[in-house]
Amino acid sequence: EINRTASLSANPHTRRVLGETMDGLFTEVGGPEDRLSDFEHFAPIWETHWDEDLETVPARAVTDYLIEFYRSQPSERTVAHYMQPHFPSIPAPIGEGMDIENDAHWNSNDVWTLIKNGDISVDDAYESYVQNLRYVLDDIEVVLSNVDAEKVIITADHGNAFGEWGEYGHGKSCVGATRNVPWIEVSATDSNTYIPEVDEAPSK
Repeated sequence: EINRTASLSANPHTRRVLGETMDGLFTEVGGPEDRLSDFEHFAPIWETHWDEDLETVPARAVTDYLIEFYRSQPSERTVAHYMQPHFPSIPAPIGEGMDIENDAHWNSNDVWTLIKNGDISVDDAYESYVQNLRYVLDDIEVVLSNVDAEKVIITADHGNAFGEWGEYGHGKSCVGATRNVPWIEVSATDSNTYIPEVDEAPSK
């Protein structure tokens, strides 16, 4: 199944978890071989579209690559991994993002640390999170109108805890808020209403 699947990812953890151990970057995890090469096509979008000011990958970078890929060389199955609604929020910035120069670790002033230290409120963090979700769903709407697919699944790799059982973020898998994610099945039709802006894109 993986051999017939394309993975288009804005998340640096794809290489951190599935890539081979490398000197310097991503030294803590990984393995003796590059499991990313098992995919029919792998596009590490974060390598070319990381925004240092936003400390994340904008949604439109994934949308553009996904639409262009579907129109030119679609796979039997494609997984597109957006960073949003993961913090940092683009429309409502709060806290710091990820440091991709340091094993893809979160900076010390990430939103969860700020909540725990009392520097920001849970309500403010949650509102920022919601705005970030709406931001990426707007891009999903663009995708659904510009690719042909009988079945599209909209889901998430994890949820986030906002104080449930004293937890924040997604460090504890036993918290229901981090494990319960949406599963939405829709279809998509290419009405050719959007032309993606894609430079030479990365591949495996």
